[in-house]
Amino acid sequence: MSNQYLSFDVTKQSTPQQLITGRQGDSQLKFVTILFWDGDKNVPYDLTGKKVAFEALKPDDTHIVDYEGVTVLDASAGLARYSFNAQVFAVAGTIQQAFFKITHTDSNKNVIADSTLEVAINILENRVESGIDSKDYLSEYDNLIAKVKKKFDDYAATVQDSIDKAQALHNQIVEYTNLINSNGVIKKTEFGDITQLKQPEGKTFIDKLNNELSQRGVNVIWFGAVGDGTTDDSAAIQSAINYVGIQGGGKVIFPPFRKFYVKSTIDVQSNTEIDFGNSEIIWGGAVENNIGRFQGIFNSKGEILGESYEVNDVFLHIDSDSSDSTTYYSEDGYFTLSDSSHFNVGDYLLFKINTGNYSVSSLNPKDEKLVRITRIVNNKIFIDYSSPYKYVDYNYTATIQKVKPVTNISFKNLNIIDEKIITSDKDVTHTHSDDIEN
Repeated sequence: MSNQYLSFDVTKQSTPQQLITGRQGDSQLKFVTILFWDGDKNVPYDLTGKKVAFEALKPDDTHIVDYEGVTVLDASAGLARYSFNAQVFAVAGTIQQAFFKITHTDSNKNVIADSTLEVAINILENRVESGIDSKDYLSEYDNLIAKVKKKFDDYAATVQDSIDKAQALHNQIVEYTNLINSNGVIKKTEFGDITQLKQPEGKTFIDKLNNELSQRGVNVIWFGAVGDGTTDDSAAIQSAINYVGIQGGGKVIFPPFRKFYVKSTIDVQSNTEIDFGNSEIIWGGAVENNIGRFQGIFNSKGEILGESYEVNDVFLHIDSDSSDSTTYYSEDGYFTLSDSSHFNVGDYLLFKINTGNYSVSSLNPKDEKLVRITRIVNNKIFIDYSSPYKYVDYNYTATIQKVKPVTNISFKNLNIIDEKIITSDKDVTHTHSDDIEN
């Protein structure tokens, strides 16, 4: 029987203990007597009500946790003895770590643990004996705990998916219960037979919803229009009209009784119906004259098809003998070209006034106008446009370009508001046979 005496300061203030040397195959005939010391109080460490275990990590990474081999000789004196388990000396080499662990349970059932500094243990090789197997050694209590923990971990891993599904179902039930209690759920008797609901076109729900809304009309609000009377909604309205144009035509709608501020000219697309819903269009764009004040809001010039031609002898039926500057003339205006062979009756032209000097201040002809050729006599081209005002001492030049006009457009429930003029409740549809509005 071999015994060594060790003294440990549980507060870990003492130096490491001396080396314990054994040989591979040694067993319980080798033991140590240990004095546990409280360095803070300089008294023996009281072991009353405490458990002492020897724990070690062997050279081959197997573990020792041994409560069974420790015997408390004198609890109040901090004296105990440890008989080494055979597994401590099962493999040759230096124990990687070894120490004594002291545990007890306080009044709140919390486990309190102390430990000593490491014990240095060197195990000599045994070349004579063979068949010494090294394995983990846990005392019966800890071994039982490890088995229970493994079974629990295995069970938890097996049922985790079911636990998650059960939790999700529970959360869903709680959510539905809250909705029912807050009257946020419609009962089947109140909802009716869903099979009787007329289904819009489309494969997915989103497709069906978008198709249903679009068939009612493309709302300018979808494209960012605000309608508060101060935010510039020009770009949003233009985007809505462009979207309808890409689809080949359709209906653009405005939410009713709102105020939409517009600073830029809106280009209208063919085959477009615009229902303003009795909302107000507040024009905030620049106006240089009083003639055709609102012609700058909606533009339906169409697509430019040809090159620009300069015209001569522009005459818009101005009666120089009249002194009434507000006399309206309904006859056609005309101009001359050096060669009119490029044009035909019915062609649409973009007519641009380039320069002018007038005796009537701030009453100039519109600088750009969509017109149609009504007749051609030699190189004189007559158009369906004449100045609504009389001028004297006029002198100006103009150019024309052939265009493909916008067709089949209509405005409904339009209110235009300007600082000087108010136009209300207007349904406007162009009266030409090809239904073109300009």
